[in-house]
Amino acid sequence: MAGKPKRKITNLRSATENKAAEEYATNKILAVFMLTFVILFVLVIAYRGYSRVGSYLTSYYASWVVFWVSAAATVVLGLVALLRREKEAGVQKIFTPAHLCFACAMLTVASFASARFGTDGIKVMYAAVPAVSVLVLITMIYPRDFFFIALVSGCGILAMYIYYRHISELLVWQRDFSARSFGATVFILACVAAWTVLLGVLRRNGGVLSIRGREFELYPKNAQWVFSYLTAGVVALCCIAAYVLGSVAAYYMMFLLLAYLFAMAVAYTVKIL
Repeated sequence: MAGKPKRKITNLRSATENKAAEEYATNKILAVFMLTFVILFVLVIAYRGYSRVGSYLTSYYASWVVFWVSAAATVVLGLVALLRREKEAGVQKIFTPAHLCFACAMLTVASFASARFGTDGIKVMYAAVPAVSVLVLITMIYPRDFFFIALVSGCGILAMYIYYRHISELLVWQRDFSARSFGATVFILACVAAWTVLLGVLRRNGGVLSIRGREFELYPKNAQWVFSYLTAGVVALCCIAAYVLGSVAAYYMMFLLLAYLFAMAVAYTVKIL
């Protein structure tokens, strides 16, 4: 009988901790959506400014001001986050120096693209900012191994888009065997090969990467290693197909990688449920 009150208190404490963890996760997701909305809203304002002759210079100089301010804030907040890393370990707060540093870093990249490349840079940020936000959300909802699958697949999609745009001025099925295209293909394949080697190291060490005595747990112990190796192979094959077959192949490879990523998302969702 004496053990029942203690058990009830323990269960109550566990339920309270679980509820706090769920609220923290929900608030982080809402914060990511809000950050994405704010940055896209700023980009829309900058785009409208660039589209009008009277406000072109205002948008140009304002973009540079935002860039330098956000870059300085990123550096300061990054240093503060490093100094307070041990104190804030395990603390469930939304507005921490590390989180604010990440937000300022995203704003820095977006404002630099706006200031340096104008409307073309803003159009790229329209896709890049939501993509980064989706990757952040993946780390909150899915296992870490799916995050890396999504990251590698996303980089493959970006590479196919760049390759497609690079040779789009040629004939439909004309191949581009220039030194620049060959170099880009070799670079992508080298990155995929390096990632495959890193996967082998992580698998031997149980998902842990050791750098100068410090350990970083990149993959969980129950990771689906086959899917990660498969992702590297699919990206490599798509890159080779785009180089050999030309711009149309690169265009369709983007959708193939999107379909593959969707299939991986379904597989991991079923696993979680």
